Amino acid sequence: MTDFIREIEEDIRRERLEKLWKRYGVYLIAAGVLIVALAAGWTGWQRYRSHQIAQDSILYAAAANLARAGKPAAAAAAFAKIAADGRGGYRVLAGLRAAGAYLAAGDRKAAIAAYDRLAQDSSVDARYRDLARYLSVLNRADSVKPEVLEAELRPLLQKDDPWRFSARELMAVLELKAGDKKAAARDFGALANDLQAPVGLRERAAGMHAALTEAK
Repeated sequence: MTDFIREIEEDIRRERLEKLWKRYGVYLIAAGVLIVALAAGWTGWQRYRSHQIAQDSILYAAAANLARAGKPAAAAAAFAKIAADGRGGYRVLAGLRAAGAYLAAGDRKAAIAAYDRLAQDSSVDARYRDLARYLSVLNRADSVKPEVLEAELRPLLQKDDPWRFSARELMAVLELKAGDKKAAARDFGALANDLQAPVGLRERAAGMHAALTEAK
């Protein structure tokens, strides 16, 4: 009797499964195919990305060789291409190196434009955007009104910004250029006494503070 009941239960279970399969089987197959396709697509994308990064590495090394060979214009063009078309970290590094190569080639306008592109690129890590902004301001210090550059530099003065000490030094230079010796002396003095600032930077700030206070 027990075996008979078990057989009936199995038949009922089998009948339910057959009904479920008829109703939902096509969706289960489609889902399975989709999962396989997604897995294959992800694997393909990873391989493609690895290939692209490897290509960027080769192109970056070639551009660096041009720079070392004393061909800054050619190096700038090569780095700029990687910065435009490259992937990940190589794109950011190439952008910075392109700007440096433009400067070495005597093309300050192109260098500033390269720094500004990085500074305004929201896909770039904030640390490198801030570095590009600092370098852009630094290279415009002789040609743009100090108050304009001070406004651009001010966000970098935050306590958690990795470039804050260099930004504070440059801010003091801009204040001095604007004729505000009192503010410049104050900021150079504060920087000279900041034990968290790099030693070399503190020494420069102390020298500037001493020169400004002695000149009174």
